[in-house]
Amino acid sequence: DGLEIATLREMLDREQAHPLPGGFAHLPDRGGPGSALHFPYAVYSDGRIDREVLARVGRTNDARIRFCYEEGLRRNPSLRGRFAVVLEVGVSGAVESAHDAGDDFPDAAVRACVVKTFYSLTFPPPRRGHATASFPLHLGPKE
Repeated sequence: DGLEIATLREMLDREQAHPLPGGFAHLPDRGGPGSALHFPYAVYSDGRIDREVLARVGRTNDARIRFCYEEGLRRNPSLRGRFAVVLEVGVSGAVESAHDAGDDFPDAAVRACVVKTFYSLTFPPPRRGHATASFPLHLGPKE
């Protein structure tokens, strides 16, 4: 089960061409070393959890993702790039699996930290069983 990487890349390309209103979701800077977390594409959902709800849970927990990125910035001040986290949400709303779907983000430790962070998130219970979602992320210095 789950999404094939090629299918995910095609989906992300479509979402990039047709993002949700607002495009990049610039999250407020919380006093870190100038980092910004962006959701440059629409969050993908198989429809069992609304995309807006998925994005809201992601934004609500941006400090956890920002922490991972800022740890990477300490090693590489020009660190930036994008990758996607694909996850399976169980019937209770808990994340049962999450993995790095890859892209151009060069720091494997940051990617692993972000994936681990997604395991700690809780979503509303999906309609009709399990749900699959993808969170395309762009991490980079605040512009």
